[in-house]
Amino acid sequence: HLGINEQKKDKNPQITATWKPLTANIWDTPAKEKRLFVSRLIAFLYPNVNVAKIDFSSSDKRKRSNVFTKEYWASLANKSKEEANLSNLNEYERAVLEKDKNHPEYKLINIEGKGYSGYLAVIYDASKIHTLVSSNLGKTGQYVTKMAENNKAVLAINGGGFEDENHNSAGGVPLGITISKGKILTKSSYSGPGGLIGFDEDDKLVLGKVSVAQAQKMNIRDAVTCGPFLIINGQSSEVLGNGGWGTAPRTAIGQRKDGIVLMLVVDGRKVGMPGADMDDLIEVMERYGAYNAAALDGGTSTVMVENYKVINDPVNGSGAHKTRPIATGFGLILE
Repeated sequence: HLGINEQKKDKNPQITATWKPLTANIWDTPAKEKRLFVSRLIAFLYPNVNVAKIDFSSSDKRKRSNVFTKEYWASLANKSKEEANLSNLNEYERAVLEKDKNHPEYKLINIEGKGYSGYLAVIYDASKIHTLVSSNLGKTGQYVTKMAENNKAVLAINGGGFEDENHNSAGGVPLGITISKGKILTKSSYSGPGGLIGFDEDDKLVLGKVSVAQAQKMNIRDAVTCGPFLIINGQSSEVLGNGGWGTAPRTAIGQRKDGIVLMLVVDGRKVGMPGADMDDLIEVMERYGAYNAAALDGGTSTVMVENYKVINDPVNGSGAHKTRPIATGFGLILE
């Protein structure tokens, strides 16, 4: 047990801690004295601990015995330091770094702007993100809900572009290069905006116009093809006006320098809420610290799925609240 001595000098208490047996069981003393004793001890040993958050009156013997272990107070001190560090951050950094206790692997943040609303998914382990593809790739697309279910992805968004003549295709033929878990699934040429968007074996988001051979040399493990690129190595793209893209439902993916991945889905096509343009996507990604970011397929394809259910509000070109079968997506696979 730890004993404590207090000596008053010039009205300023000097507290010293010594290792010696206590003459009485501290838990049998009155609550006020118990709190005073332990509070002074904590203040001396771990000045970063917030004493007000400690339950001194627990009836659980196991919890009470843990109170005097060095590991217990060290963990509490570290937690207090983390809270202090978070309190010094701006609201966007704090929103990213404060994890959701219900599912610490990811977090959902509500996003609102002029003419749009949606969700930003924060994923803390990029190694768990993989390309999802339609089970009938090359022929017909699949709803992201089904792709997520097939791959046990707890969170998913739509992915790259696909051949869509007259906006009425089956959605099953991806544009450009598609790679899933190291396997190259498609490798058609692509001359559109952006290019390859994916993760390498070091779990870094890679953006670039590359060939299949280059992608292999770069150890790309999961990727789709789409664009435009929004932020490259901390440098945001310059878009004049709306860049010819207009406003619409949008999907984007980005990564911060600390490795945290940001998945953004923005709804639109509603009265007073047309959607977002590329500058809006850049602004949101900048706000939350993206170092690299790119737009994925948008419009009717835009969707975010959590636990196999759509959580945003997709709207197709006819105004119906529905999404469509597509070729690819990105999913968070924890198993």
